[in-house]
Amino acid sequence: MELVPGSKIDVKMESFARLNPLPVPTFGRASLRNRAFFVPFRTIFRGWNDFITDSVHVASNGYTAGQTGALLSRVPDVTMEDLCNAFVTYTGSGATDGSAMVYQVGGTSYDITWTTGGNTVYYNYTVKGRQALKVLESLGYKLDWQHPTKDVKLSAMPLLALAKVFVDWYYPQQYSNRVEYDILLALCNMDVNAGPLSLTAAQVNTILSLCGYVQYDSDLFVSAWDTPNQPNAGNYSDFKLVNIDSVESVYQQSVLTYTEQSYVTNNSGVSSATNRLGGADAPFITGALGVTGTATASVPIS
Repeated sequence: MELVPGSKIDVKMESFARLNPLPVPTFGRASLRNRAFFVPFRTIFRGWNDFITDSVHVASNGYTAGQTGALLSRVPDVTMEDLCNAFVTYTGSGATDGSAMVYQVGGTSYDITWTTGGNTVYYNYTVKGRQALKVLESLGYKLDWQHPTKDVKLSAMPLLALAKVFVDWYYPQQYSNRVEYDILLALCNMDVNAGPLSLTAAQVNTILSLCGYVQYDSDLFVSAWDTPNQPNAGNYSDFKLVNIDSVESVYQQSVLTYTEQSYVTNNSGVSSATNRLGGADAPFITGALGVTGTATASVPIS
């Protein structure tokens, strides 16, 4: 729901839920959580303040030859054709493909009639597709399968607001180095001299696909690091609680004359630097080390 300063809304919080039948009669307890989010448009469209004041906007990539700034005539948008293509272009291998939103069927019983290049194709929604359709309609979009044209342009702000809520609230932050997170965040920060963003079918599909995943609430277990001595690489500044060099210096009795690669090459039962959880500098436990060749050293960890 798009609001302006001073708007008031009345939200009915009535909810209905039906669980799947349980194997035996059960007295249980369930909780339904309803959340509301306020997404200022300035957080998903960098030129918003200049747009609403009709001021010249200088994009984040700054000056380019012959173009220092311009008035913004529109907000980020998406065409009806790209909204529909977000479903039919990524059909996967059939109804059982978890990545597909629709699957092709005959012309007797179908949800969608899609005409392209003079050919008419019939599709049914998958479970994922129906969920995506419900999200779009809840955001105020209505797909027009009979007239999927680029001439019909719709505001992309509701879709971007959904992406912003997902990355800020639901997406697990310990995986913020993954490309999926980067894609959604980049869409909310897009600001170049070429003009406001026009969402492609691929970008719409990415938003609807990623926002369809259920994320666990943050707790000690869910938020734990995947590595034993540091956060996931790329999420934070480079720091560690302990590294293998400091552990070796405590336990060694003489100067180690072989490298960590020597552990892998010359000693059995030692985790390799490439597959050990936490990487080459994570502490590990091993049996007695024996070194072949001319290098001699005591056992750093036993």
